[in-house]
Amino acid sequence: KDLIAQLMGVVGCLHVLHEKKVVVLRLMPETFALYARRWLVSDLAYAQKEGELLDPHLPHTRTLALPEVLVAERDGKLDQLAASPAMDVFSLGLLLHKALLGKELFEDMSPDEIRKELLSERELKLDLGGLKEHIARYVLVNTLRKNPQDRFTVKDVLLNMAQMKGKWAVGRRRQQPGHDE
Repeated sequence: KDLIAQLMGVVGCLHVLHEKKVVVLRLMPETFALYARRWLVSDLAYAQKEGELLDPHLPHTRTLALPEVLVAERDGKLDQLAASPAMDVFSLGLLLHKALLGKELFEDMSPDEIRKELLSERELKLDLGGLKEHIARYVLVNTLRKNPQDRFTVKDVLLNMAQMKGKWAVGRRRQQPGHDE
């Protein structure tokens, strides 16, 4: 299978969860599994309902590499931060960066440098030179925005990825999001 079809299956799973108001919070490659030609979410251990307050006392809350989590922690307002689909979108952007460019966005940075970068006022500096597909670049830029309100939704990601795939164009058989062929 080609990479875009595989990624669309993963994004489709996330789209279904977001429609059900579930925020995964911990998106990693091992969060998803391909079983009987269908993508499944295999790890919902840290998932929360959309709008539910994050628990600042849980160890995983403080390890989320998300700008809004770090800002809330810095400002002493982590206990006021609610789970949002935009959190998953940022994490999805990190996964897509790894899948499309073959490297982690922050792979050459220490945890302190990552924290400093995510807390800075400027948008992330993305080195997308190895990525020729302009729609993929557009998706990465818009999933990795620091301000959650400025990020794509998962549906936006799916629609843009569908344009890259071409197979899901008007007039052809359409695949359901979250399902592989």
